[in-house]
Amino acid sequence: MGTDSKVQLQLYGDKGISQKIDLNQSEINSKNLFEKDNYDTFSLNIPDIGNLKSATLSIDGKLKTE
Repeated sequence: MGTDSKVQLQLYGDKGISQKIDLNQSEINSKNLFEKDNYDTFSLNIPDIGNLKSATLSIDGKLKTE
């Protein structure tokens, strides 16, 4: 059980804010992301936003269909 939702991350730093980043390709597993009892690792290439202050993780709410 996991999610088929579109997952996005936005980072807030003391020098700026990143664009919304689609988390759709993991370094470890790119087929079944966000599955129960698994973990996914992502590399992000973003402009310098300074020291990280906060982050927003959002999903579109689609349920996994089996």
